[in-house]
Amino acid sequence: EKLDLLTYFEVIDRSKVALALQALTVAATGILGGVLLLRDVEFPGLILLSFSGYTVVLLLLNLRGHLAASLAGLLGIFPIILTLLMVEGEGLHDPGMLGFGLYIIVATLLLGKKFLPVAWGTSILMVLFIYFAETLHLIAWTTDMRYTASFIDLITVTVILTVSAAIFWIVIDIIEDTIYKFVTGEIQIKEAYD
Repeated sequence: EKLDLLTYFEVIDRSKVALALQALTVAATGILGGVLLLRDVEFPGLILLSFSGYTVVLLLLNLRGHLAASLAGLLGIFPIILTLLMVEGEGLHDPGMLGFGLYIIVATLLLGKKFLPVAWGTSILMVLFIYFAETLHLIAWTTDMRYTASFIDLITVTVILTVSAAIFWIVIDIIEDTIYKFVTGEIQIKEAYD
């Protein structure tokens, strides 16, 4: 039977991988949130500090053996937090848009290749939400038309996310094939010497 990446990560203990990612999330969001608050950028700073605190709770859940709940909590809230930050920031023009690509990669590594379409779809839905919030002027700063996202911006972000997800799918396939060849080769060697 061919291995999938999820099986591979179970072999190397996904809880440790999740723990490392959660610790990095706590540090990054805590530091960035603190810096934003010091610079009087209150709403994004509070969102990031709140997310940092929330991730500490998830980290503790992970340490107590509740990996599935910990991952669901992190991967479920991340695109929502990112969308809030984009709406508060510069919408589709915000550099934080890169976070959706990161979300696709992390979600796929932690939950397996089968989750990649879900993570991609979630990211696209959030991008659509941001686009329509901008174009319908549901965001206060979009009354100045120079900064409102255009349809070309939407297409550009969607194409970038789609191509990135496709490339990551191919990379995972290559890794899975390599793991499969390694494991089957190891089994053949053991059978030859037994």
